Amino acid sequence: MTNAIKRRTARVARSAYRAIIAALLIGCMLLTPPVAMAAKKKEEDLPTKSYVLSYFIVMTLLGVGLMTVCRPGTRKDKVDEKKRKEEF
Repeated sequence: MTNAIKRRTARVARSAYRAIIAALLIGCMLLTPPVAMAAKKKEEDLPTKSYVLSYFIVMTLLGVGLMTVCRPGTRKDKVDEKKRKEEF
């Protein structure tokens, strides 16, 4: 395969990876309120403080951390190109 095809394939894979992560995060955020509201509580038991913002921050940081850890490395491709140049 040529370098252009490899770059395009890597770009599409990265975009697909990011789209999947974003879809999972959005799905989790959209499904959380109905589950939380399904529990019937008395008006006396309602919390006075809302934790929505803190949960949103934590989920965002977890998503960014997962994307950072799970992103594909490009260093291996660079090493392979250096070896090819040295061989010829």
